[in-house]
Amino acid sequence: MLGEYSYPIIGQVKTSDGKVFTIFPAVFTAKTDIEAGGVQQSGVYVITSKRSIKAGDTVSALIVGNSIFSIEPFDATKGSSQQEPWLSVTMGAAK
Repeated sequence: MLGEYSYPIIGQVKTSDGKVFTIFPAVFTAKTDIEAGGVQQSGVYVITSKRSIKAGDTVSALIVGNSIFSIEPFDATKGSSQQEPWLSVTMGAAK
Protein backbone atom coordinates (compact mmCIF):
# COMPACT_ATOMS: atom_id res chain seq x y z
CA MET A 1 0.00 0.00 0.00
CA LEU A 2 1.12 3.52 -0.70
CA GLY A 3 2.44 5.23 2.43
CA GLU A 4 3.11 2.02 4.35
CA TYR A 5 6.66 0.92 4.99
CA SER A 6 8.16 -2.01 6.80
CA TYR A 7 11.50 -1.89 8.56
CA PRO A 8 13.59 -4.91 9.55
CA ILE A 9 13.47 -5.59 13.28
CA ILE A 10 16.55 -7.13 14.87
CA GLY A 11 14.82 -7.83 18.17
CA GLN A 12 13.00 -6.48 21.18
CA VAL A 13 14.27 -5.87 24.70
CA LYS A 14 12.11 -5.71 27.82
CA THR A 15 13.46 -3.62 30.68
CA SER A 16 13.07 -4.47 34.37
CA ASP A 17 10.22 -1.93 34.62
CA GLY A 18 8.31 -3.61 31.78
CA LYS A 19 9.06 -1.18 28.93
CA VAL A 20 9.69 -2.82 25.57
CA PHE A 21 12.18 -1.36 23.08
CA THR A 22 12.44 -2.52 19.48
CA ILE A 23 15.92 -2.67 17.93
CA PHE A 24 16.39 -1.59 14.30
CA PRO A 25 19.52 -1.53 12.12
CA ALA A 26 20.63 1.95 11.05
CA VAL A 27 23.37 3.98 9.44
CA PHE A 28 24.43 7.21 11.18
CA THR A 29 25.78 9.87 8.80
CA ALA A 30 27.66 12.78 10.38
CA LYS A 31 26.59 16.19 9.08
CA THR A 32 29.49 17.97 10.80
CA ASP A 33 32.91 16.99 12.13
CA ILE A 34 32.85 15.50 15.63
CA GLU A 35 36.05 15.35 17.69
CA ALA A 36 37.07 12.28 19.69
CA GLY A 37 35.82 12.65 23.25
CA GLY A 38 33.48 15.38 22.06
CA VAL A 39 29.87 15.97 22.97
CA GLN A 40 27.63 17.92 20.61
CA GLN A 41 24.06 19.09 21.01
CA SER A 42 21.94 18.82 17.86
CA GLY A 43 18.39 19.93 18.52
CA VAL A 44 17.05 17.58 21.21
CA TYR A 45 19.84 15.05 20.66
CA VAL A 46 23.23 14.72 22.36
CA ILE A 47 25.95 13.12 20.21
CA THR A 48 28.86 11.57 22.12
CA SER A 49 31.81 10.06 20.27
CA LYS A 50 35.01 8.40 21.50
CA ARG A 51 36.51 8.62 17.98
CA SER A 52 36.83 11.49 15.52
CA ILE A 53 34.19 11.57 12.79
CA LYS A 54 34.38 13.72 9.66
CA ALA A 55 31.30 15.23 8.02
CA GLY A 56 29.89 12.66 5.61
CA ASP A 57 31.33 9.63 7.46
CA THR A 58 28.87 6.79 8.06
CA VAL A 59 28.70 4.49 11.08
CA SER A 60 26.85 1.15 11.30
CA ALA A 61 24.47 1.51 14.21
CA LEU A 62 21.40 0.27 16.06
CA ILE A 63 18.31 2.28 16.94
CA VAL A 64 17.00 1.40 20.40
CA GLY A 65 13.98 3.47 21.41
CA ASN A 66 14.95 7.10 20.70
CA SER A 67 18.70 6.43 20.79
CA ILE A 68 21.35 5.39 18.28
CA PHE A 69 24.43 3.35 19.24
CA SER A 70 27.40 2.26 17.13
CA ILE A 71 27.53 -1.50 16.59
CA GLU A 72 31.30 -1.65 16.92
CA PRO A 73 32.53 -1.20 20.52
CA PHE A 74 35.19 1.29 21.61
CA ASP A 75 38.73 -0.17 21.33
CA ALA A 76 39.54 0.35 25.02
CA THR A 77 36.87 -2.19 26.00
CA LYS A 78 38.27 -5.13 23.98
CA GLY A 79 38.53 -8.22 26.15
CA SER A 80 36.20 -6.72 28.72
CA SER A 81 32.80 -8.17 29.55
CA GLN A 82 31.45 -4.57 29.66
CA GLN A 83 31.63 -3.30 26.09
CA GLU A 84 30.44 0.21 25.21
CA PRO A 85 29.55 1.76 21.86
CA TRP A 86 32.01 4.42 20.70
CA LEU A 87 29.18 6.56 19.30
CA SER A 88 25.87 7.33 20.99
CA VAL A 89 23.06 9.68 20.07
CA THR A 90 20.54 10.18 22.87
CA MET A 91 17.78 12.63 23.73
CA GLY A 92 18.52 15.21 26.40
CA ALA A 93 20.76 18.10 27.31
CA ALA A 94 24.54 17.94 26.98
CA LYS A 95 26.41 17.70 30.29
